[in-house]
Amino acid sequence: MGIMKKFFLSALIILFSGCGFRPEISDQELALYPFQDNNTKLWGFIDEEGKISIEAEFEEASVFRQGLANVKIDGNWGLINHLGQIVVKPEYLTIKEFADNKTALVIDSDFKYFHIDRRGKKVIVPKKEYVSMMPFSEGLAAVEGQNEKWGFVDEEGEEVIETKFEAVGAFSNGIAQVNISEFSFFIFNTYINKEGKLLFQPELDEATQFSEGRAFIRIDGKLKLIGDKGQVIKELSMALSSKCNTDSIAMGYSEGLMGMKFAPGGKVSKWYNKCGFIDRDGNIVIDAQFREARQFNEGLAAVKIGDKWGYIDRQGNMVIEPKFAEAGSFDKRLAVVSEPPLIPWGYINQQGDYVWKSVEF
Repeated sequence: MGIMKKFFLSALIILFSGCGFRPEISDQELALYPFQDNNTKLWGFIDEEGKISIEAEFEEASVFRQGLANVKIDGNWGLINHLGQIVVKPEYLTIKEFADNKTALVIDSDFKYFHIDRRGKKVIVPKKEYVSMMPFSEGLAAVEGQNEKWGFVDEEGEEVIETKFEAVGAFSNGIAQVNISEFSFFIFNTYINKEGKLLFQPELDEATQFSEGRAFIRIDGKLKLIGDKGQVIKELSMALSSKCNTDSIAMGYSEGLMGMKFAPGGKVSKWYNKCGFIDRDGNIVIDAQFREARQFNEGLAAVKIGDKWGYIDRQGNMVIEPKFAEAGSFDKRLAVVSEPPLIPWGYINQQGDYVWKSVEF
C-alpha cells in the first residue's frame, strides 16, 4: 500500500474513531456512513447494511454527527442532513463537528473564525481577532492570541481566560490541562478551572487531559491517577504511556476503561511494555498483551497482535479474530478496516462481517 493510500486510510480511521461528544439523536439520522465510489472517486453515504442511502456526488465527506454531515462541493464545505439535502451552503474552508453547545466552528474565505448553528446562522463571533480557535467544550472555547499564547472565550465571544498559556486542552468536568512557560524556557504542565485559576502549582513532570473524571499526573517521577477534584485515586508503579496506538488520537478513558502500556502484571519494565487496560480506580482489568490498542466503543476495542488487528470485549476475550492490516473503533455499529491488497478499506459489523468493501485504487 502506497504512502498516499496509508494516509487516506489513517485519516478515515481517525475520523471514524474520533472520541468526544455523542448526542442522543435518532438511529435513522445516525446510521449513515461515508463511502467512496470506486469509479468516480466521489463520496456518498451507505446505511449499516451497505446499501447506498445518499448517492456519491461530493468531493469529500465526513461522518454524521447530530444528524448533519460535512460535505465538500466545489472546494468548499457545507452541511447536509440524512436525506442528502443541503442545509448549510458550501461556503466555508473548514467546518468542525458540532460541539456540546450545538454550534460548529467554521473558517470562512477570509480566514475568520466563528461558530454557526444547525441552520448556518452565525451565532458566536469572537470580540477580538485571534490566530486560531477551537470548538466549544462546557461553554468555553480555546483561542490563540496574536501573542501566540492560548486562552478561552465564552459563548458571548468575550475573552474570559487570558491568552497566556503555551498550550491548552478542552474543558472536561470543569478542568482543562494547560502548559505554562516560565523564564521563556521551561514549560510546565498543570490544570486550571473555569475561572483560570491553577489547580496545581506548575510543577508536574507530566499530565494528561481529563476524561471521564480521571487524569494522570507525574510528580518527582511518581505516577498518580487523580479525580476531577484533584484527589489522588491511586499511585501506580507502571510507566505512563497513554499512546497505545500510533494514530493522532490521545487515548483516554472510554466506557470506563483506558489502554496503557505496561509489563504484564503491572510491573515496570524498560524493555517489555505492551498494551493492556485499567479501570477508573487504576486496577488492571485486561493484562498487557497487545502491541497496540484503541479505545473501547460500543463494548469493543481494536487491538493489535503481531502485525494484525482484531477486536476484544470488555473481559479481554477476542471476539473478532486478528486479520486486519488496520482497524478503527466501532461507531454506530460499524468499524473501518483494511485487508490489502484485495480490500484497501471497508466497513465491518460487530460480528466481523463486511457490509461494504472498496476495491484497489
